[in-house]
Amino acid sequence: MVTPGARVISLAVLLLASTVIGDETRLVAGPGSAVVLRGSSNVKDWRCRSASLAAQMVVSTSAKHINEVIDRIEDGNIGVWMANPSAGRFGPPDFELRIPAATFRCGNRVMESDMQRALKSEQHPDVDFVFRDLNGGIRHDLDTGLYHAEVTGDLLLAGVKRTINLAVSAQRVSRTKFRLRAEIPLRMTDFGIQPPRALFGAVRARNELSVHFDLVLEISAERSQP
Repeated sequence: MVTPGARVISLAVLLLASTVIGDETRLVAGPGSAVVLRGSSNVKDWRCRSASLAAQMVVSTSAKHINEVIDRIEDGNIGVWMANPSAGRFGPPDFELRIPAATFRCGNRVMESDMQRALKSEQHPDVDFVFRDLNGGIRHDLDTGLYHAEVTGDLLLAGVKRTINLAVSAQRVSRTKFRLRAEIPLRMTDFGIQPPRALFGAVRARNELSVHFDLVLEISAERSQP
């Protein structure tokens, strides 16, 4: 539901059509980025976290243009796009995220060993997410300054790939830094994962799992090649 303090930004304004050929901005995950797995058992909740991840977003326009579009949205000065809609357009980004499964830390070695075994980290060492499509428009919340969108992507977990939909929030931290956050509720068995057990089955993890992404993306000085 769109709140009174929110503005819906048309997809035709932000993320459609083409832009100047050759312009490209590459963003990579910086300090503060993390992926967290959260779940529960018949005894207590559990949490495993990894900050050892690689993420890259490539946007087909210049960093200057990205900031100009955001500036106009946030100050409400979008009249120029009525006469020249292409000035506010750039293509959907390419985005990939990879987390080595063995890097999740859960607070104790037994839990970490159980998690790596459940994720089949020896056979499938990485957890991957690849962006596929943006579903509908982007909502800008005037009160929080956040941008909200629904996206589709492919999640590879324990060697099983599923296409999923997720809600993403984005924030411009500075003119060279952006923050993306999302939460995905999953069932372990949908990815062929048997919920871990311990102490001869006395402790049983529940099937429900949530994956939390908190990514700080910084504009890279290195320009990506087409």
